[in-house]
Amino acid sequence: MELVTVIITVFNKEKDLSSSIKSVLNQSYQNLEIVIINDGSTDRSEEIILNFQVKDSRIKYIKQKNQGVSAARNTGIELAQGKYLSFLDADDYFDPFFIEKMVGKIGKCTACYCGHYFVYPDNRKKKSWQNFLKGDVLEEYLLNKCSPHTNSWLISRDFLMLNNLFFEVVLDWGEDMLFFAKLMALNTELQCVEEYLTFYRLGVSDSLSTTDINKINKDILWLNMYMKFLNETDIDISRKQRVLESINNYRLPALVVYQLWSNRNLLNKDDFSLVHNEMERYIHNIKLNNGLRSIKLYIYSLFLKFHIIKLKGRLM
Repeated sequence: MELVTVIITVFNKEKDLSSSIKSVLNQSYQNLEIVIINDGSTDRSEEIILNFQVKDSRIKYIKQKNQGVSAARNTGIELAQGKYLSFLDADDYFDPFFIEKMVGKIGKCTACYCGHYFVYPDNRKKKSWQNFLKGDVLEEYLLNKCSPHTNSWLISRDFLMLNNLFFEVVLDWGEDMLFFAKLMALNTELQCVEEYLTFYRLGVSDSLSTTDINKINKDILWLNMYMKFLNETDIDISRKQRVLESINNYRLPALVVYQLWSNRNLLNKDDFSLVHNEMERYIHNIKLNNGLRSIKLYIYSLFLKFHIIKLKGRLM
């Protein structure tokens, strides 16, 4: 049995941390280690971790000053001893057969994913929408046709080290999307388990604000970093071109349109110039390269344009 490393990053997660750790310790696949990175927690997280560690030698505990989730995950990758590794956020959890089924499926591939459940505050569970695709799924990932959660992967550590693939510490949004998009660019043979084996807890939704609008720029940042990565990476030219078209003609316009539309009733005079600039820069690039999703996006872009016209009339 190959050793598997589960990397748990923790920042003030005392409420759900115990159930997260237990979900790993209680796996049917027992040849594992848990690398827990405490990223500067100020609550009872450390006490909870230490109570588990004294009872199970498979737990490795590292405490560092707060540097963000990317730095914490990178520490875990570097310290991992397993042939394969998985990530688990400290408020989420695994199905008891997650590792066993993932190891059984990955075969000669370097990465494997599965589906996940959303877990609501009242403990209701809902399956995520997921297409289970194999092989080269990069375009489908960027077109939102295949969207595994960060917790739902098993990855060859050697592959990450060989390609110097880590999370970007300069990002506080979209760092996981960038990481997995890079992985898919370098790896055209993905495997998947067509089951829902991980659980992602949804917190109470934050109220909409200009902070949500600012996420547009954060999404644009990671996508621009990704396009730079593609242009500097030696992959098939035609494949690279298709991926860049997927980003420019769907992914970028979609993130602008849907984020602005969800915040449309909160736009004020200070937001107007941002809205106008982002609309002009990206929305004209919409192409019908993603089937019904592209048609829906185009319709929402028209709704948004009419809303901005009305908004401008009220603010002038």
